[in-house]
Amino acid sequence: METLKNRLLDIIKTDDDIRKRIGIVAVLTDALKDYNVTPVIVGGFAVELWTMGKYATLDVDLVAEGISETAPVLYDLGFKNRGGVWTYPGSDVIIEFPKPPLDGDYNRLQPLDFDGNTVYLLGIEDILLDRVSALKHWRDESSREWAVFLAAAHFEKIDWMYCEKKAIEKQIDDELQLIKISAAELLKS
Repeated sequence: METLKNRLLDIIKTDDDIRKRIGIVAVLTDALKDYNVTPVIVGGFAVELWTMGKYATLDVDLVAEGISETAPVLYDLGFKNRGGVWTYPGSDVIIEFPKPPLDGDYNRLQPLDFDGNTVYLLGIEDILLDRVSALKHWRDESSREWAVFLAAAHFEKIDWMYCEKKAIEKQIDDELQLIKISAAELLKS
């Protein structure tokens, strides 16, 4: 644990906010592997990573099956919990753990290497569906913009059949089709 604490202290000092947050997730992933808990980056930070920093957020949302194992490890690393929001003293890092299960396919996670450690990012299809769901169910209009951006930026990589099947299940297929059309038009221009 001391080695992980020291790595965490080094990571916290970096000025690169994205690198800092990925590094913290890498330390948490390493610390939790003995408990067979693998945190997955979801939410706004997943959008930020998939948009290569075009979208910006301040917090890190992690879904971790086996969440009961997570709290003692976070405390041991030096994090503080304030109403379900985890912070690290002397830093601006905020971590939240939305309730499992993961709203996505574990087989579609995107592994990212950070200094020899692997962290896991929600797959492009599932983060796209997340933004479309926010648009449809919460009427979050900014999610439309980000869904179109994600779809256009990764159009050829996206498994559209998977997205369309899941969209029907989530009752967002009408919005997904509009996003897909908008992304295709954006790519033509």
